Amino acid sequence: MKQLAILILIITFFSCSDDNEKVDYLSNNKSLQDELIVKQPEAKRINEDTIVSDKVSLIFESSNKSTFNSAETTVFVNKDSSAIRRDGQKWIFKLLNGDEKNIISNDTSDEGDSYVVYSFIGKLEVANYWLFDAAYYESDDYLLIDMDNGEIIHLMGYPFISPDKKILISGASNLDYDNSSGIQLFEIEDGKILEVISKDLITRGLLQYRWLNDTTVIAQEEFLNNNDLGKKYSKIHLKFNSDN
Repeated sequence: MKQLAILILIITFFSCSDDNEKVDYLSNNKSLQDELIVKQPEAKRINEDTIVSDKVSLIFESSNKSTFNSAETTVFVNKDSSAIRRDGQKWIFKLLNGDEKNIISNDTSDEGDSYVVYSFIGKLEVANYWLFDAAYYESDDYLLIDMDNGEIIHLMGYPFISPDKKILISGASNLDYDNSSGIQLFEIEDGKILEVISKDLITRGLLQYRWLNDTTVIAQEEFLNNNDLGKKYSKIHLKFNSDN
């Protein structure tokens, strides 16, 4: 019935003989006004100043270049490749139990989705993992390969380990390309790397990042402001739920 009433009002409105009569008719029929007005949804600002998961909160705070330059740059990675060998395109790994396993293989046969070239970076000093760079046709990431079983962890960016060797952070920024930006956090426990949070970001991305202390990272970021790209420095405070 409501739709029929609105239709009658609209037909009556357009059947008016002149514009002044139409205006008067419309002004006296508020229900018709409400139906004819197309309300535009308000743009909702995406707030990524605080990122929360079940285990940790990441709190972003403005910082500066001098603080960034003073931060920890130690990389807990060595070049030990004694348990790795190449067989053509294949990478063969000797696991800690003595088994040899082909875990990854380069593929340059086609410049498409299957294209990938791996490069050995090193072995983590704080956990039993090998670190590799993976270059795909239009992107790249990093791999951690478990020396116990060959399982793979994909990282968005280069892994940096906290001074106390308990936390690993990784991140990326591609806001100017495909918006594949994000941040990852892992705990290091008994030689294993366990994911704490992996979060895609829409308005900000990590270009570079370093540790200020065991619970604070400082990063050079890209950020979006009205579709324009900018750069800034931010501290990222880690607050684990067990800290409450």
